Amino acid sequence: MSSLCLAGDGVAAQLFAAALHLGWTDAQGVAREESWHVLGGRFEFFAERVLKAGEWQHAWPKRSSREEMVLEREKIEKDYVVCGEGWCTPLEKLVPRARAPVVRIAPC
Repeated sequence: MSSLCLAGDGVAAQLFAAALHLGWTDAQGVAREESWHVLGGRFEFFAERVLKAGEWQHAWPKRSSREEMVLEREKIEKDYVVCGEGWCTPLEKLVPRARAPVVRIAPC
């Protein structure tokens, strides 16, 4: 299990997870989800889901990795829900949107 640090405008939180799942609604009102594995201090992109016409469309695009994730909350309609193994919580409860319009998540 990895320790993940969340930070934005002086607000911080910490999570423990080997995988991270994000759900949000984009500026066009489309529900989206992404799944990432945390491996060797990096995020490895695994899958994405988009809700269209009432059905989830799944995709497994080319894998990519990154050292950190940047969540730009001012560009989305409905804020992120963050999930790990057996738990989910609104990002708002961890890092308030009004105080942190941009949140960075990185293994720590």
